[in-house]
Amino acid sequence: MNAPPLPFGSGIVLDQILVGGAASLLNLIIHAILLGIVVWTARNLQTRDTFVPAFLQYTVMIVATGTLLVAGHLFEVVVWAFTYDLVGAAPPDSDLLYFAFGNYTTLGYGDVTPVDGWRLLGPMTALNGIMLIGWSRPRVPHFCNNSKDLLDPQRLVHVARVATCSPLFPTVSKRCRKLHAT
Repeated sequence: MNAPPLPFGSGIVLDQILVGGAASLLNLIIHAILLGIVVWTARNLQTRDTFVPAFLQYTVMIVATGTLLVAGHLFEVVVWAFTYDLVGAAPPDSDLLYFAFGNYTTLGYGDVTPVDGWRLLGPMTALNGIMLIGWSRPRVPHFCNNSKDLLDPQRLVHVARVATCSPLFPTVSKRCRKLHAT
């Protein structure tokens, strides 16, 4: 049995908008901090001059970016699950994390539905998830494109020179002295 629609000015609708807006704002803040960490990590990886081959640094950057984004989205889903629990938006004995994931990713099987009085939280969760997942999606190629200097041929030659002039390669020591003299 479906309840009649609630008028916009009712306290229940405003409560849903305030609670959903607060959870969305918290997730937006979390995501902004997360993307700041991703940018810092990408810049930190690409400015190091190490013996690690450039393609390995590039791979580490991609894996680190993806891992941070997935962890961030998981944490944002947990915020929604906590919100549902806080206001009692899901039926008793519901798996709140499952419910929040379904809404956040807009998958929504429909096997768990919000209780009357909190029906707007599901669509608000979906809108928040679409926005934040959509915000994340272009970040990975962006960081990869901005880190092309990791694969710069001059940098690769420098790394190769440093690597071959190590004590592990004593036969090239004369050549190494010449390289470091210039």
